[in-house]
Amino acid sequence: MDLIPPLEDLHDLPVSEEFLRRQQSYCAPSPSAWTAAPQTVPVKTRCTSLSLSTATTQALQRTAKEEKSSITAMLHSLLAASLFHILPPTYTTLNADCAVSLRRWLPSPIIPSSIGCFVGSFAQTYSRGPFSWSEARRTKSTIDHAVQSRGADMPVSFLRHVPDMHQWFGEKLGRQRLSAFELSNVGKLGPLERQGDYRIESLLFSQGASACSAAIKVSAVTGRDERLALGFSWQEGVVDDDIMEILVARLREEFEKIVAHC
Repeated sequence: MDLIPPLEDLHDLPVSEEFLRRQQSYCAPSPSAWTAAPQTVPVKTRCTSLSLSTATTQALQRTAKEEKSSITAMLHSLLAASLFHILPPTYTTLNADCAVSLRRWLPSPIIPSSIGCFVGSFAQTYSRGPFSWSEARRTKSTIDHAVQSRGADMPVSFLRHVPDMHQWFGEKLGRQRLSAFELSNVGKLGPLERQGDYRIESLLFSQGASACSAAIKVSAVTGRDERLALGFSWQEGVVDDDIMEILVARLREEFEKIVAHC
């Protein structure tokens, strides 16, 4: 079989002149925005995870829907609020990235079972404060806008305009990161189409750290067991392990608060 064409051959990935100008020049984040240590190599990935119960996951899904939000928007807002709880008060803003699947707009030969990385992303900025459903709804609105744009003005769209990848990535080293964290939610594993000798129930999704990306990567997936699992990864020496331990514990507390008010 032929290899699947690259994303650039499957999607026009449009970019506006304004977006192109912003991507071509580096603008350091504000001192009030936490982005951990500068971009550096070598990369050694640290990781941990958090798995919620079926009852908690179902309660979160139900509440998010009632609040006119979504699990992804809720997680994004909760991550920001939890980080603010840990960070010194001098940090008043957080920049965050959220992954968006572009698969739904790709033509033949791409089918649901095609294996490929067809992902765009958008950015969201948060101001210091506790979690609120109004912030989750604001994030949901940004997600909806990103989906409606059908992949326009996303960082992945800029890659075809990079003349020298090696130089482009090399220039990033030593600079401040642009985002504190990024969230990738691949959704829920669907029902079985047929019975076999085995069946997948629980899932955990995680990613490696990267020298040139957000400081913390959070990967979400829900298995057939209706349990939401979160994988956390970060680069050793960029984010302290203590911060990640407190962040995971804080998130668990926030989930319990939401469920308690269901």
